[in-house]
Amino acid sequence: MKRAVARQMVGSVLGVVSSVLGSILIFIAAGKTLGPELLGTFALTYAIISLLGLIFDFGYPVSFLRNTRKPADNSPGELPKQALGLKVALFVVLTPFAVGVPFLTGTNLLVGMVLWVGLSLISLGNFYSTMLRAIGLHSKDAVNLFISNFAGLVIAGVAYFAWPEELGFSFVFATIGIVYCTLTMRLWTGHFRLSGGRFVWADILVEMRKNFVYMLDAMGRRSFGFFDVAILGLFAPFETVGLYQAAQKVTQGVSIFAQPFNNVLLPQLSQSAGDVATFNRKARTAFVAQLLFGLAAGAVLVVLGPSILSWLFSEAFMPAAELFSYFAALIILRYATSALTISKTAQGFFRERLYANLFSVAALLVIGPVLTYVANVKGLLVGLILSNVLGSVVLILLTRQRPVSK
Repeated sequence: MKRAVARQMVGSVLGVVSSVLGSILIFIAAGKTLGPELLGTFALTYAIISLLGLIFDFGYPVSFLRNTRKPADNSPGELPKQALGLKVALFVVLTPFAVGVPFLTGTNLLVGMVLWVGLSLISLGNFYSTMLRAIGLHSKDAVNLFISNFAGLVIAGVAYFAWPEELGFSFVFATIGIVYCTLTMRLWTGHFRLSGGRFVWADILVEMRKNFVYMLDAMGRRSFGFFDVAILGLFAPFETVGLYQAAQKVTQGVSIFAQPFNNVLLPQLSQSAGDVATFNRKARTAFVAQLLFGLAAGAVLVVLGPSILSWLFSEAFMPAAELFSYFAALIILRYATSALTISKTAQGFFRERLYANLFSVAALLVIGPVLTYVANVKGLLVGLILSNVLGSVVLILLTRQRPVSK
């Protein structure tokens, strides 16, 4: 069992590393080419489109990780038709909103549309790949992620040397989406099949109600990296947004291990939820490992962050170096709370986790704009730290001495 978990962890790490590094390198190339101001415009458009993408995900990554099981007789697993139907309906409904984003950010309409199509295809690929990871195929998914991000980096190189515009870099994400979705669907068909009888559109409403809690939970967990850019874009010039985005990408590069823990340990903890002793042992191991990784990542960011920023971007981005101490504190906090949240999720405290996440996001949306207005980008980072602390406190209070949510 330990060897199986280790193999899954390695595969998950490789997949996340390729995705994170791919995203970082894309924004590095964009930053070097566009400069802080245009990078800020591009980053703001990307952030708002990504928020729509989180709605398009509709919480399926967490839902599938928790609920997908490999049949004991090795027969193909099943995906209800209404789940795929909901994805189609969401794309149709959200596309008009995506069309309006470039008008808010002042970028080209085509940039926003290409980003929306690309991120939607990545979401669809993740829709299928999460089912594959849930049955232990982390390594194969990691290979698909690597190939997809490599293809994206090739297009980023073309944009850097021959098409140094926002539109050129938006096609990077479209390329990643096309390749990843294609590779994942080919792998998925060997292990799963669509289930259900005649498709009825009314079933979509049932599927939406069933998965709505996962969508809200995912928005609460994953929206911070996009809401913060959107909030900053309201109060700061695009150049500041570009500087913040550069520091954020460096931070992501030294804090890439939290997601692999979630991908691997959530199914493991869920399966052990009925055995209190085994569950507590695995939960303690997860917390210690996450905390150690967080402390190490924070130390690296404080000590080496400015040098990394100068080396990866340019001197024009060096004013962002003063933000790394704030990002380091945020990293340590997020690693520590990640172990808490996945253990509570595995125990079935979804309602409590949902409330805590929504409270945390609401706190950011209230505190963030005020602190950003008062102290600019540093105020925003303080708001992120405070909102994360408040969310964790609420989660602990809601799950203390309470039965598991049904």
